[in-house]
Amino acid sequence: MRRANKVLLTMGSAMLISSGAAMAGPPGSIAYGGFTASSGTVSAACPGTADSCGAAITGNGFFQRSIVVGGTTFFQTIVVPTGANVTTSGDIANLAFADENFVQQGGGTGISDNQHLFAAGTTSNPGDFTADTAINSGWAQGSGDVIVLSQDVVDASAGFNLGFSLTGDGTNTTSLSVTQDVSLGGSDSQKFDLRQLTATAAGDTSAFSLAGPTGGTISWASGQVIQAVWMGQAVTTAGSTQQLSGFQGYTNVSSSSTVSYTDQTATGPFNYDTTDFGTAPTF
Repeated sequence: MRRANKVLLTMGSAMLISSGAAMAGPPGSIAYGGFTASSGTVSAACPGTADSCGAAITGNGFFQRSIVVGGTTFFQTIVVPTGANVTTSGDIANLAFADENFVQQGGGTGISDNQHLFAAGTTSNPGDFTADTAINSGWAQGSGDVIVLSQDVVDASAGFNLGFSLTGDGTNTTSLSVTQDVSLGGSDSQKFDLRQLTATAAGDTSAFSLAGPTGGTISWASGQVIQAVWMGQAVTTAGSTQQLSGFQGYTNVSSSSTVSYTDQTATGPFNYDTTDFGTAPTF
C-alpha cells in the first residue's frame, strides 16, 4: 500500500500546481476516448465535428494525425502501452497507461490533455491504483472546470478504499474531496470524508449548523474556502456490543474558524449540509 499512496500524494501535488490552467476541452467538442486498439495498433474515426482529418502516423502504441476544426489545424496524439487492446471505444480502464492530447498548429499556446493510469496490486504491494486527469489551457480555455483529477486506491482483500478528487475553474473556485473506507474486521469499520470548496457567487453567504449540545454556527462569504469533515467508527467490544462514535466539523479555512460535534453513541453524519457539500456521506 505504501507504493500506491506515494504515487497518489505525488500526483496530487503536481495537479494542484497545474490548477491555474483553464479548461474547455478538445476542439470542436470532440470527445476523449474515441479510439480502439488491436495489439498496439490504434484506430480512430474522424470526428463528425471536424472539418477534416489527415492521414495518421502510427506505431505500436502510438497514433498521431492532424484535425481541422473551424479552419484551425490541431494535432491529436494518442499513446497507449505497446501491444494494448481496446475493443470498445473509450474502454481504457484496465490499461496501465493511456494519454490523448490536442495541440494547435502554428504555435497556438495551450493543450487539451486526458491521461489515465492503472496499476494492479500485487502480494507485496496490494491495492489497485487508478488515476484519471484532464487538463486544458491556452486555446482550450473556457468556462467550467479547469482541471478534473480523480484517484483511487482499492484493496478489496483488506477492505480498504481511498479516493481523491479535485476540480477547479482556473480562478478561485476549487472542489476537493478525500474519502477513506477501512474494514476493521467483521462488522467493524471506519469511514472518513473530507470535502473542501470555494464560494464564488457574488454576495454568496450562508451559515452552517451542527446538531447536538456542542453544536454551533459558522458563516462564510463569497470567495472564502470552506470545509466539511466527517468520521464515523464502529468497533465491537466485550459481549459483541458495538461501540459507535462519530465526529463532524465545519471550517471556514479563510478565517480559521471551526465548529464541531462529537458523539460517542452514533456514527453520523450529523445535520450534514447537502446544499453546499452535496450528498451526505454514509456509514
